[in-house]
Amino acid sequence: MTYILSVLDLSPVSGDNTQAQAVRESLEVAKAAERLGYHRFWVAEHHNIGGLGSPAPEILIAAASQITSTIRLGSGGVMLVNYSPLKVAEVFMELEALAPGRIDLGVGRALGTDQRTGGALRSSGSEAFPQYFALLSAWLLDASGVEPITDAHPAREIHANPAGPSHPDLFLLCTSVESAIFAAQAGVGMVFAEFIARADGGPAVAAYKGNFRP
Repeated sequence: MTYILSVLDLSPVSGDNTQAQAVRESLEVAKAAERLGYHRFWVAEHHNIGGLGSPAPEILIAAASQITSTIRLGSGGVMLVNYSPLKVAEVFMELEALAPGRIDLGVGRALGTDQRTGGALRSSGSEAFPQYFALLSAWLLDASGVEPITDAHPAREIHANPAGPSHPDLFLLCTSVESAIFAAQAGVGMVFAEFIARADGGPAVAAYKGNFRP
């Protein structure tokens, strides 16, 4: 059996390094991952956590796209409720323009931080996630010409730029059977955080496969 291996980099602060150094080291990891034949290099989003350096995966992805040529690059993930879905769609369509066919957009329901910091980010809270996810998906499909937004859609006459022939592959970061079913019914990829919810990994994968709708 052949396995496809990928890298998730949290931009950890090690030893006497600073957070800024951790961010720069992530770019070295991206280059090494490509050189060693890894399939994907993903970066995470965390806020107000001293031991982790990157709150903005999209910036690291943009930088990594200019120093790599074959490895897929993505977010693991963007905490969607912290942002405007339109802005996220536009940022990742622009990344797709910089590295066509190499961009993954992994999104999560969580804040990526504590409640107080989430308030400072103007987070809408996890209850807004289903609506945000639907809008994000619609704008990505519209911008790539796969499924144009119709006049009946809530986002009619609003389009994510830059438009192009392709869009990032969309994934949902999951920690439960419930979120796996959400990803399956949305027809997007699932990434399970086994380091958070190890016992639920098998049931979540089974639920995803059993409920998947393309």
